[in-house]
Amino acid sequence: MKQYAVMMGGVEGNQGLETLDNWFKIEKTKDVIQRRIKGVIRVSTDVNIKFSGSTMCHESNVWKFKYDKNIKQYAVMMGGVEGNPGPETLDNWFKIEKTLFGYKFVYCPSVCSTCKVMCKDLGIVSGFSGMQRLAVSKDPLSVNFYKNV
Repeated sequence: MKQYAVMMGGVEGNQGLETLDNWFKIEKTKDVIQRRIKGVIRVSTDVNIKFSGSTMCHESNVWKFKYDKNIKQYAVMMGGVEGNPGPETLDNWFKIEKTLFGYKFVYCPSVCSTCKVMCKDLGIVSGFSGMQRLAVSKDPLSVNFYKNV
């Protein structure tokens, strides 16, 4: 499976330590792998997203969408479940949507046809102690994709 690096818009070409936290591994659902074209990022498709490294807490590095009491809103956290689309894993599915200058991450899973979900853009939000989080935002984070060679 191909891996793609994701960088925040505005840091194109800079792959140093200051952008280390902006690298993710994008993985397609098993249902859409057959429709995937090499080297193409499919938009509006349910995907699991995970950090390519390991976490300090030895939990899954797959994203999940949960309420964060510290910032009093929904945010991306680690500990999600990879694969198994359905109601049990609803908070582990995200979409990538095209924007004017790149792409954005959206929480709007369609892996469960009977589930009601809130569709929200994800952006950088300053929370407790000024720590930045990827959370629900009216100002979505703009990213660009670069092939991991």
